[in-house]
Amino acid sequence: MFPITFWNLHNTLRNQFDHINNPVEEWHQRLNNITDSAYPGFWRFLSDLQTEQSYVDGEISQLVTSLIPKPKRIKTQNTASRILRILDNSTNDNTQKIKAIAHIFML
Repeated sequence: MFPITFWNLHNTLRNQFDHINNPVEEWHQRLNNITDSAYPGFWRFLSDLQTEQSYVDGEISQLVTSLIPKPKRIKTQNTASRILRILDNSTNDNTQKIKAIAHIFML
């Protein structure tokens, strides 16, 4: 259905780009934290979206003025470096590499 280059994260990890879903998951978690209930009323939800918009505006202005990328979390940095070490290890075959990467996410 989708070509391998579309879903493969090898180059993403190698170039240290964010995974496509991490910013979305971060936004979803932040929105859940802002919204106190599972079914907020319309006006409450609108107020929460305005709060989120203020946060996003602040993030954008910070990025534009400083041009310094937002640092990744330590856990994300450690996971990425472990995956890169596994991928760079030429002694393992692909099956062993897949098992080793899967082991990282099971920890």
